[in-house]
Amino acid sequence: MATAVLPHHLPYTLPILQARWEQELPRIRNFVQERLGR
Repeated sequence: MATAVLPHHLPYTLPILQARWEQELPRIRNFVQERLGR
């Protein structure tokens, strides 16, 4: 079963994806700083 993102689902999924991205951002930033520092 392929899960297709329907247009009327976008207003509900976008805030979830944005919140998840903001939650992952510090982890990604710390990872990049460690890689650049070494």
